[in-house]
Amino acid sequence: MTTDRHRIQPATPEAPELAHRSLKRMLVLYVVLVIGPFIALLGILRIGRGITPPISVGGRWVLTAALPAGQGTACLGLEPSDARLAFSISQSGRQLAIKLGDSGPSSTRGELDGTRVRALVPQEEATGGAADACPGARGLRIESWVDRSTDPVRMTGELRAAGCSSCATLPFSAELTSSKG
Repeated sequence: MTTDRHRIQPATPEAPELAHRSLKRMLVLYVVLVIGPFIALLGILRIGRGITPPISVGGRWVLTAALPAGQGTACLGLEPSDARLAFSISQSGRQLAIKLGDSGPSSTRGELDGTRVRALVPQEEATGGAADACPGARGLRIESWVDRSTDPVRMTGELRAAGCSSCATLPFSAELTSSKG
């Protein structure tokens, strides 16, 4: 006794057409999910060939400046003991975080444009000589250029009181003593 359930069905004329459609569907999925992203990756790599990373300026720097006595240094909020001031730069691409001194959590943001470093270090409430010399000062502006061809790497530039036209500009140089990254 054989039932219809157990009987093998003969191949239908639609079976090859179904297999062909299924193969087409798999081929389209393969092209979309494998070949498409591969071609996109090749395009991204080709575009990326022309991109150059910014120079590395991250690390601990020691600033050397001739601090003249008088109003010029008071404007900047610097003391004669700051003639060899250490500062650290942390870098992420063109963005910089600059921390003056070796202690304390305060840091400021800066920007790297080629070999040019620019930053504005906000000053706390000016006290003493700094308040008398320039009550409108908003902070310490740093503008410098990095020379990576020297050993150790050097930075030369100017410090000036932001927002105070009567304050003198102070030239400085700095050496990279230890690099990060």
